Amino acid sequence: MKRTKEEAEITKNKILKAAFEVFIKDGYSKARLKEVAKRAGVTRGAIYWHYGDKYKLFISLLNAGFKDYSERILAIIESKGSPLNKIRKLIREPLISILKDEKYYAGVVLYSLKMEFTEEKKKQWQMLQKQQEQIQKRLISIPEASHWLRTVIRDLIKDGIRKGEIRSDINPELASLVLMSYIDGVQSRFLTEPEAFKEKGIVDSLVEFVITRIAD
Repeated sequence: MKRTKEEAEITKNKILKAAFEVFIKDGYSKARLKEVAKRAGVTRGAIYWHYGDKYKLFISLLNAGFKDYSERILAIIESKGSPLNKIRKLIREPLISILKDEKYYAGVVLYSLKMEFTEEKKKQWQMLQKQQEQIQKRLISIPEASHWLRTVIRDLIKDGIRKGEIRSDINPELASLVLMSYIDGVQSRFLTEPEAFKEKGIVDSLVEFVITRIAD
């Protein structure tokens, strides 16, 4: 039985790897399970058995990409530490993840560049939310995750102002919007200009660049 489970996991990982290659190459609408099966060295039946149809396979790729990242974000939020230091870590995590975490990078690329379908996006958001609720009893679909993280940062800014760590003239609502936009913008720039991020310590420099704008 143990061997069977191990073999199943190997097959599933092969399928996910092949699926990522096909979705990246062809985009969602043009991707074919026949091509995924060929690259993975399995039958289409094996894909249906482990993942279901093309849509569910795509969702599985996204889940695999964002699962570990989501857990790291939650760990930062639930950890002890000053509001300003938590904000620093929450800005740093998505930036370091897109550089260092292959699964997260794959998830961002697939979601940002290869989801050329509006109605499917709505379905995906709903499915991700339901799956997240079942697994974690909390968050979230991808767009809701971004909004939720912004509210977390906003509240940390308020707390930081009360504790004298963050400038009192900062507008928490506006600042949280700017910080989230900064994160999104840096990630988008990495996707289009990765060579600009080869400098040693680039992530910490990017984080401190914006942190110094709000610290008291």
